[in-house]
Amino acid sequence: MSQIPFYFAVLVGIFPILSLKFKKKEISSDTYFIEPFLWLIILSDLYELIVTRQLKFSSELWFRSYLLLEFSTLFYFFRKLLKGNYKAFLISYGILYLMAFITSLFFWNEWDKLKTDSFLSVLEIIFVYCSSILWFKDIFMELQEKSLLSVSVFYFLSGFILYFSGTIFLFLVSDQIKKHNLGFEAYWNLNIFFNIVLRFLLIIGIWKGCKK
Repeated sequence: MSQIPFYFAVLVGIFPILSLKFKKKEISSDTYFIEPFLWLIILSDLYELIVTRQLKFSSELWFRSYLLLEFSTLFYFFRKLLKGNYKAFLISYGILYLMAFITSLFFWNEWDKLKTDSFLSVLEIIFVYCSSILWFKDIFMELQEKSLLSVSVFYFLSGFILYFSGTIFLFLVSDQIKKHNLGFEAYWNLNIFFNIVLRFLLIIGIWKGCKK
């Protein structure tokens, strides 16, 4: 796997949380809902740098744990963002994902772990799409914002949608790519690319979230 894109992604991943802390007193409350996700980015990068690359430990269990942690931070973000609305949807989907995650543990083995991970990724992207649509619906109904380009959350959601849309194909076919030796590392670089795009949009969103 190419080293330069990875280390560039790690470098960019530091700036969202630094920006949030640097602009702490100026940032709107909606912008702060993204903080747990930003800390997860740091944790993920540290694990990859230290545990996987330096200590040479397998990353398979971490990827499985990361899926649950990522969904949890996204669930927190959208629950806060939707301001107590759509509780039935949020609770139902949270239970559905948790049940799917627990069930997948019984089928996650040496031969089909990528396939079960891709199933969880599909559930996650559906959650992001549905929650984003609900937020856009509320925004357009309230008509409080002159332009979405001035709203920090718009950049967060754009980053999520681009990232998950760009990587979902990779997760869906990753099992076949690895099994048939079709150049898995080259495909995985797409994941790094979309990670970089997401992190830049998070930075933009945070700076847009500063109170005027």
